Amino acid sequence: MMNTKNKSNGNDRIIESYERLIHIALSLSREKDADHLLEMILDEARAICRADAGTIYTLDADERCLWFAFMQNDKLNIRTRGEDAADEYPRIPLYSGSKPNHVNVSSYVALTGETVNIQDVYKDKSFDFEGPKTFDKQTGYRTSAMLVIPMKNHLDETVGVLQLINANDEHSGTFTAFSEHDAKIVSALASLAAVALTKTRLIDQLYRELDKTRKLKENVDDLNRQIKSAFLDVEESNKEMAAALKKVKVTRIVSVAVIIFFLLAGGGFYVYQKTALKRKMPSRSAAAGIAGRDATSAYIVTPQPISSSVSLVGKLEPLKQISIVSPFTGKVAEKFFEYGQNVDKGQLLVKMDTEELNARIREATAKHIKTSQQLQNIRNWNQSTDVTQAKRSLSRSKHARDTAARKLDEAKVLFDKGIISRAEYESADESLRNAFLELASAEDNLAAVLEKGSADNVRVAEFEFENASVELNKLQEQLDMAEVRSPVTGIILLPRALGTEIKRVARGVSVNQGELLVSVGDLEGYSVKCQVDEVDIGKIKIGQSVTVSGDAFPDLFLAGKISHVSSQAGSSDGFSSIPMFDVIVTIDSLCPEEAERLRLGMSCNLQVQVYKNPRALMVPIHMVRTDGAEPRVYVRIKKTGEIKMVPVKVGITTMDSVEVKSGLKAGDTVVISADTAGKTGRDQYNVDYLGW
Repeated sequence: MMNTKNKSNGNDRIIESYERLIHIALSLSREKDADHLLEMILDEARAICRADAGTIYTLDADERCLWFAFMQNDKLNIRTRGEDAADEYPRIPLYSGSKPNHVNVSSYVALTGETVNIQDVYKDKSFDFEGPKTFDKQTGYRTSAMLVIPMKNHLDETVGVLQLINANDEHSGTFTAFSEHDAKIVSALASLAAVALTKTRLIDQLYRELDKTRKLKENVDDLNRQIKSAFLDVEESNKEMAAALKKVKVTRIVSVAVIIFFLLAGGGFYVYQKTALKRKMPSRSAAAGIAGRDATSAYIVTPQPISSSVSLVGKLEPLKQISIVSPFTGKVAEKFFEYGQNVDKGQLLVKMDTEELNARIREATAKHIKTSQQLQNIRNWNQSTDVTQAKRSLSRSKHARDTAARKLDEAKVLFDKGIISRAEYESADESLRNAFLELASAEDNLAAVLEKGSADNVRVAEFEFENASVELNKLQEQLDMAEVRSPVTGIILLPRALGTEIKRVARGVSVNQGELLVSVGDLEGYSVKCQVDEVDIGKIKIGQSVTVSGDAFPDLFLAGKISHVSSQAGSSDGFSSIPMFDVIVTIDSLCPEEAERLRLGMSCNLQVQVYKNPRALMVPIHMVRTDGAEPRVYVRIKKTGEIKMVPVKVGITTMDSVEVKSGLKAGDTVVISADTAGKTGRDQYNVDYLGW
């Protein structure tokens, strides 16, 4: 009778558990607050299993730990929230370094997804229960049984851990272990709870995103209002500008009319003056007399120095710039310089982070070892285990064939004598055929195995080993260059690309292999980059002397030379469309006093000596006739006094003289011809003006 009653009570309890589970599922689906949901899960789980105490943890995937959410203990009358006891109950890490934390039972359940049912924590040796034991010492509580269950959502992801302690025996009232039925029911509850918790979190996240969207919409609406207001202001300004432009247009028309009036008046006055002047001019015969008196003007050619220069402007730059690039892809661990700082040759500038490179070296080393072993194996392939096994298999197949052939011969004799049946004879024959097939297969297998040691496969293994060796050596070389040092003594320059500053080096900055880090300027000398327009570029030649001066060093005159002349026009200064050509002036050496006063970036003036002749033959410009096929002058012969026209080759022209490069010699007398055709351009202009 007692057994029947106990069985009836057990069935009632199971039915009650399932009914309670259904009720809880409905309640969980309606709950919206995550904290209240967690507390409800712990309450219901304890009620189903009659657990005296329990704890619920939530999993933080980013932090890789379990956060204490709620703890309840009826005997000690404790109901604690995680945020109220964060110091007393710290988080549980899921990993210890790179190893999973399987020492703590809660982290083990979170990582593996397994349910753990422990009869007595003081007797169990599977996990470290130092935490519960310490709690028992402090409170006098006795932790015995423990049921730890993962909370998995619909994606089979663990979102938390449910830990129940000390099930109450409903008859004796003492603590007891949790049953398998308790574990199944609570596991189902934990899954429902995980789904509900995930849903609640997603809803909270959705509300937060909607709130962000609402705020963004408000900001957009506010910006639209500002844009509309600004547009109205612009329209009003446009109206005012249109009115002002109308006034300007009227003023311009009036001004043009006034200018035209004065031009007409001036033209009329000019015509009147010219007419009056003609009446007062002397006759043509009188003018010819005047020209005859000027025909005796003469000039004796004598050598004199002459030079020509082009003025340019620029800024002082290093004699040469040495670019320092990143030895490999990675991050800058340390920077040991400042831009504009003077550095010595070999001085440490940048130290690269080698953590990722070391990992690549380890991988390359492993690959190098594997390819070395593979090469060694394939070179000794005939002695390898695979070949030996294939040969043994072939030997066994031959032996099996011989045995089958012998048995077939014996079977034939017995069959012919009627001792065995035809079926037995045919079976022996079938065995022989199978033995031949196995022998052929073993021969093919041996041939295939031996093919792996062919010359081509050896070459492939050698190539793979060489590639692995090259890769490993390359990475080792990069590791050796992790400390970037200055190759010369100079100054650290900020790298520039097409005139624009590029990435500055700083600790933690990521750089690619070959990416420019810094430039070191060689200050043994200086260079000046300037631009020359298309008119003067033809005068500039490599090797021409240049005098460099500047406002910052007025009493210094540095000697330089043209070292580069661009053959292609580059960009202009932005204010003119005239093609400009890059020219570089080099100042090779400086004395210590000069170097002390100069700084990079100082502006300077350059005088490029484009022509120099210490004994040039110069003739007054009005004595050179250019109205024919070639320039010519009139020379008076000393002995006879005869005036002779001489063709000449001219050089540069000054304000009042022309250089004669051939056709004349020092001491020649150059005169002006007496006839009207010999008049200079200036005289002809005067004649035309006077109306002759």
